[in-house]
Amino acid sequence: MKKPRYSDALVLALSLLAGVALMICQIVWLRMLGLFFGLHIFSVVSTLASLMGGMALGSLIAGRFADQKSPLIVFSLLMALTAVFALTSPWFHTVLKTINSDWLRHFQPGSAGLVIARFFLSLLILLIPSFSTGAVIPLLSRIYLRAHRIGSGIALVSAASSVGSLAGAFITGFFLIPTIGLQNSLYLSSIIAFVCFAAALIGFFVRIDQSVLSGNSPVHLAFTPVPEIPRWFIWLILFVSGFTIVGTEVLWNRVMIEFSYDKSTYVYVVVSMAYIAGMLLGNILVRQRSDGANPGRLLGILLILWGLVFFLQLDVASYLFPRMMQHRSLVASWLHVAGKEYLMMFLLLIFPAVFSGMVWPLAAGICVRTSGKPGTSVGFAACIEMAGSMAGAFLPLLFFLPRIGSVNTLIWLGILPVFCGILLLLRKPILAPKRRLLLFMFSLALFLPVLYFLPRDVRFKSRIGKRPGEQLLYYKEGIAGTVSVHAYPLGFMAMSINGSLYAYTTGEDLRSHRMLSYLPFVYRSDANKIMVVGLGMGVTAASFLQKGIDRIDIAEISDEVARVCRTLFSGLNREVLSDKRCRLIREDGRTWLSAMPGQYDIITCDATHPRYGNNLYTSEFFAACRNALSQNGVMCQWMPVNWISEKEYQGVLHSFLSAFPYVHLWYVNRGVTLAVGSGLPLNLRGNSIADLFADDRTRNDLEETDIRSPEEFLARYLCKEETLLQYAGTVQQNTDNHPWVE
Repeated sequence: MKKPRYSDALVLALSLLAGVALMICQIVWLRMLGLFFGLHIFSVVSTLASLMGGMALGSLIAGRFADQKSPLIVFSLLMALTAVFALTSPWFHTVLKTINSDWLRHFQPGSAGLVIARFFLSLLILLIPSFSTGAVIPLLSRIYLRAHRIGSGIALVSAASSVGSLAGAFITGFFLIPTIGLQNSLYLSSIIAFVCFAAALIGFFVRIDQSVLSGNSPVHLAFTPVPEIPRWFIWLILFVSGFTIVGTEVLWNRVMIEFSYDKSTYVYVVVSMAYIAGMLLGNILVRQRSDGANPGRLLGILLILWGLVFFLQLDVASYLFPRMMQHRSLVASWLHVAGKEYLMMFLLLIFPAVFSGMVWPLAAGICVRTSGKPGTSVGFAACIEMAGSMAGAFLPLLFFLPRIGSVNTLIWLGILPVFCGILLLLRKPILAPKRRLLLFMFSLALFLPVLYFLPRDVRFKSRIGKRPGEQLLYYKEGIAGTVSVHAYPLGFMAMSINGSLYAYTTGEDLRSHRMLSYLPFVYRSDANKIMVVGLGMGVTAASFLQKGIDRIDIAEISDEVARVCRTLFSGLNREVLSDKRCRLIREDGRTWLSAMPGQYDIITCDATHPRYGNNLYTSEFFAACRNALSQNGVMCQWMPVNWISEKEYQGVLHSFLSAFPYVHLWYVNRGVTLAVGSGLPLNLRGNSIADLFADDRTRNDLEETDIRSPEEFLARYLCKEETLLQYAGTVQQNTDNHPWVE
C-alpha cells in the first residue's frame, strides 16, 4: 500500500526538529558537565563516552519497540521526556553540583574511581537526551521504509536528522549560548521537543493509514535479496565506521585548536558542524544507489575511497597549516582571520565525513534486507555504530596519541576502513575472481602516490621554525594537551600549550608570574595555605614557597606541563615540585575549589587567557574562590587587557566585583593587570611592601623584573572598588549561564 505523501513529510519534519532539539540539549549539557567535572581530559572523555553509550542503548531498545509497538507513540513519549528534562535542568544542576563536591572529598584527584563514577553519573544525567537521539532514526525510519527502497529510506531519514543536528549545532554555538545563555537555550530545546511530541500524537490519531504509522505495515515482506554477506561482517564495518568517525573528530579537534587563531569553543562547533554536514551530504548522495542488486560492492568501494580521501586530507593539512599560521594577519578583523580559517577547517574536514554518511545507509540497509525486521535491524545497526563511536571517543586519545602521535594515529584510523573495504570486495559473491587482481592493482595505483606524500614526522609542525633562529627544545603530544618549549636567539624560552604561547622567560612576563604571588602577600603576610590554579613554568609557586609557607596546592591537568617544569624550567622555579610543602593536584582547579570551602588563605590563578579558559573568568568561579578562602583570605586574579575588547574586560571585572566586595587593581605591564579581592576591607600597608624587599631572594626576583624599590612596586597600584564599580558596574557580568566573554 502506498503511503500518502504527507506521512513522508511528517516523518522527515519530526526527524529534523528532533535533531535540532536534541543537539541543543546535548551541547548545553556537555558544557554544563564541563563546568562541574572540569576540563581534565578523563572527565571530558568520560562525558563524551557516556553520551555515545546512551545513544547506543537508545538505538538498540527503540529498534525492538519499532517492530512491536507504534513508532510514533514511542517517539512522542521520548520527546515528552526530553522536554521535561530540559525544563527541570536547574534541579539537576543543583543535585549534580552537590554530588560532585562530595565525590572530590572521598576520591583521589584523577583516580580511576573518580573517572568511573563521573562516567556513570554523566550516563545517568544524559540518559534521556542521548537515549532519544539514538532512538530517532530506528523509530522514524521504520515508518518511512517501503519495499525495495530500504537504503534510500534510511538515508533520507538520517539526512533529515543530520540537517536538524547541523542547524542545532550552528545556532547553539554561535548564537544561543552567547546571546540568551545556557538555561534559556534548554528552554528553547524543551519547546521544540514539545512541538515534536504534539505533532507525533496528532499524526498518529488523525492518520487514515494506521497500519503504516503504527508500524504494522507489511513492508518487510518484499525486500530485494542481496548477495550473501555474513551479518557479523556488516556489524564489524559499522563498528569501524563509528570508531573512525568519532576518533578522527576528537583528534582533529586537538589539531585544529593547536593551529587556529581563535582558540575558543567555536573551534569545536566548527569541527562538529563539518562532520555533521559531511554525513548529511553522504546520506543524500548515496540515497539513489543504496537499493541496488549488489550494495556490498558499492559499500566496499566507498570504504576504500574513504581511506584514500582521508590520506589526502592529511597531505593537505600538513601543507596548509604551517602556511596558514605564517601568513596570518594580526591587524585584520576577527572575521577576516578567524572566519577564513574556520572556512578552511570546515572544507578540509567535510570530505572524509561524506563517506561515513554514505556507509551508514548502505550497511544498515543490508542488515534490514537480510533479516526482514526493519526496526530491530536499524536499531541494532545504529547500536553497533554507536558502540564504535563510544570506543573512538577515548581509545585514540588516551592510548594511541601519547604513544605514536597525532599523525600516526590518524593514519591508522584511515587504514581501518580501507582494510574492511578490501576484505568485503574479496568475498566471492561480491566480486568475481578475475576482478580481484584488478582491484589490488587499482588500490596500489591510488594509494602509493598518496602515501608517499604523507607527513613523515609524528606531529604536525605548528610553531616549529616559524621565526628565524627558533629552536625546539621539547615537544610532546600528551593526553591533556600538546606542550612544546622553544628557545630564541635573544636568550629567552617560551612554553606553548596546544599551539598557544602561554609563558615566556622574559623579564616582562616573569613580572606577571612573580607579582601573582608577592602581591597577595602585601595583604596577607601571615598566610600559610596557598592554592595556585595552573602550574605554568612553576615561577608563581616557587615565589610563594620562599616565604615559609606550610602548604601550597597546585591544580594542573597536564602531566607534560609538570614534566617541563621539572626539567627545562627547574632552574627558574628552583625545583619547586620537589619541595615537600608543594602538592600537585591533577584535577581541574575550578572543580577542586568548588569542593574545598574555607581551605586557603591565598588563591591565585596563573596566567590563562579568557580565550583559552573562560570558565576561570565567570561570576560563579570567583564565588567558588571566595567560598574556598578563609575569612580574611585574599584572591589574586590575572586580568589581561590584550586580545579582548574593553567591554569584555569590564564584564570580567564586574564578575570579580560580584564575588569580592573589596577589590584593588594593579598594573603589571602593557598587557596585564592584577585584581586582588577579599570579603573584608583590604589594607594596603607600606610596611608590608618594604618587608618584601627586606628579603634578599624576593628583592632579587623583583629587581630581575625591573621593580627595584618599594616605591616602584607601590606605583603600580591603580584604584579600588568604588572606582571599579563606576567603570564596570553597568556592564553585563560574564557568567556560567551566559558566557559571552570567550
